[in-house]
This record gives sequence, structure tokens and C-alpha cells, in this order.
Amino acid sequence: FVLGDALALEAYQDRFGTVMDCGLWHVIHDHERYTYIEQLTAIMAPGGWHLMLGFDTNRTGFGPRGYSREELLAAFTEGWREVFIREATYEINDAPGPDGKAPPRTAEGRPGIPAWLSLFERI
Repeated sequence: FVLGDALALEAYQDRFGTVMDCGLWHVIHDHERYTYIEQLTAIMAPGGWHLMLGFDTNRTGFGPRGYSREELLAAFTEGWREVFIREATYEINDAPGPDGKAPPRTAEGRPGIPAWLSLFERI
């Protein structure tokens, strides 16, 4: 386990077999996303797994930008193999926000935010 800057991991070359990202890639800027992928490619051993949960594209203009399935596939190309990309939901608390508004709802009516769950293999 490493606690550090996900955009500066040069010291950990080929060290990890599994990396999990729950909420980072959907909040960093576009140019940082490519740095992040470069860092992942360098620190993960071939055959390693990258599991990620992140917000779907945010069309509201409020909160993280999120990303589309197509953006994810375009970023994880060289050195990666898609295992799966699935629709998912970030489960959230049912309390109103600071503005008094109810939280977003899933198609099933539960409080939640559309997301992607993905698994890529380092090749």
C-alpha cells in the first residue's frame, strides 16, 4: 500500500499487481488523466489489474466532470486490455444537500449517481 501523489509515482516501477481507483480519475483535469495513465502503466507489472469506479459524464455542470465510456476506452489503449466496463451507481446518502435539494436518484428511485465500474489488465 502506498499513500502518495498518484501523478508522481516514478519510484514504484513495476511494483503493483493491483491498483484500485474509487473517485480520483473523475475529478482530475484532462491533462492530468494522461499523466495518471502513464504513471499506472509504469508502476504496474504486466498482468496487473486496474479496477476503477468513477462518475459517468456530468451534464449538470455541478460537481466533477466525470467521464464517458468512450473517454475511458480512449485513455486505456497502449499497454492495456479492457476486461470490462459496466454501468454502476455511486450509492449516496438520502439527506438533502446544503441547498435543501434532494439527492439525485437512480432509475430505480434510490439515491445515487450514475457511474462506471471498469477493469483493465496491464499487458
